[in-house]
Amino acid sequence: METKHIDGIIWSTRGIRDLFPDMITTRSNTTYDINSFFTNPAGNSNIAFTDWAPQVAILHHPSTCLFITHGGVGSLYESMHAAVPVAVFPFFSDQPANAINAEERGIGRWFKRTLRQDQATELVKDIVDDPTGKYKQNVGRFKALVQIRNARGKQRGADLVEEVMFTHVDGKIEQRRDVRRDLSFFKANNLDLYSFVLVSLVTFAYGLYRLAFVLYSLAFNTVSVPKMKLDKKLKAN
Repeated sequence: METKHIDGIIWSTRGIRDLFPDMITTRSNTTYDINSFFTNPAGNSNIAFTDWAPQVAILHHPSTCLFITHGGVGSLYESMHAAVPVAVFPFFSDQPANAINAEERGIGRWFKRTLRQDQATELVKDIVDDPTGKYKQNVGRFKALVQIRNARGKQRGADLVEEVMFTHVDGKIEQRRDVRRDLSFFKANNLDLYSFVLVSLVTFAYGLYRLAFVLYSLAFNTVSVPKMKLDKKLKAN
């Protein structure tokens, strides 16, 4: 906020209050009393710490310009539905992969743990300023994809329920059964193909090695034989 790129912050802090320091001093040498954000939220008009926040409503607010998230699928889906770029700070499971995907697809940035404060500030500035317009364009495209797919979500859900009701056989839905469940672990995970490729590569490499050895041996013998004959002639003379 001190760089004037954003005007305010809403932070859901349920269960993590003890992780905050009592005071924070910024690069501008301004000291903030973090406890006051919890004890006197009305006294801080630009920063709101709350136990619960209506995430979807906030994302759809026209003033929301950035969503800093852990990178869960649900959060990414909701942010794209609202066309809000993301800064993903992942922790575990699929979150690191989602952070990489967000950056590669131009809908946000990967907020790495190793970033220094100045680098983190530049990351936020890059997304909010969006000098090339790529974030706005990409999140707009994903917004269309998400909303188109979401338009018939209830209907598709009802279709799936009816499919289970009317097509199951003894509780099983054969047409949706994954064929890998009928295969051995070796085949289901393509280990037979990988093994064949590995053996082929090893055989090919060994063949090249043997060929090179034979060619080297032939070349060595071709050179050494005349030399031996010449030595014998010199001794004879």
